[in-house]
Amino acid sequence: MRALATRDQEEKTGARGLVSAVENALILFEKALPSANVHQLPVDEAVVTAPGTSLEKILAADEAVLADRFAELKENEQQTIEHYLEQHRDRLAGRYRLMLTPERIRIAAAYYCRNIVDTDTVLKKISHYYDEVKNLEVSFYKDYSLNIVLENDAIDHILDRFVNEGIEPETYYRQLSSDFEHGLRLIYEKTGNERFFITAQALAAPEVFVADILKSRMNPTSPAVDQTSDTEDPASLS
Repeated sequence: MRALATRDQEEKTGARGLVSAVENALILFEKALPSANVHQLPVDEAVVTAPGTSLEKILAADEAVLADRFAELKENEQQTIEHYLEQHRDRLAGRYRLMLTPERIRIAAAYYCRNIVDTDTVLKKISHYYDEVKNLEVSFYKDYSLNIVLENDAIDHILDRFVNEGIEPETYYRQLSSDFEHGLRLIYEKTGNERFFITAQALAAPEVFVADILKSRMNPTSPAVDQTSDTEDPASLS
């Protein structure tokens, strides 16, 4: 990227020069690779500065070697984006009204590296899905008169499924209802408790979560299940 930017600077034609620099660097690969057994192109500085020599090496290289190099560059890019988001965490959190937990930064960087988008698009998408996650709580209360509060780690887990796995909120809500409605209603009928703090661990093992609460409430000598919340305070995002 630095080599391409240097060429663009030499051209002194702004974005048009950058497009030209990219095209000139990759045109040999564009012509040669579709007919070759090469499915991933790791672009390092040598590819930009010496495309002819690099093409010969790539065509002669073992596919597994290319895949490893591609994965290495992808990992480096994700770390770079994570570092950028971490550096600008407070400013970005205020702009998008979204607490940027370490896991949300990882989710954003993973999406960025897998799609042709910029960080603004990624964070808008995550902010939108965060609102969808909070709507799950509202829908659950409207449908079952039971109040669930998704903890930060649970929110991050669901965000990852929405953003990086492509799960639709409606589909996930049906699964959430199936996993928790019966068990939480049982707890309510036996204990009167109608407010539940759901962790990522609870999402992974809902039956265990329900059983532990019932055991602690019905048997006072059992260790109490921690029902304190670590969800963020919306006022902190104002």
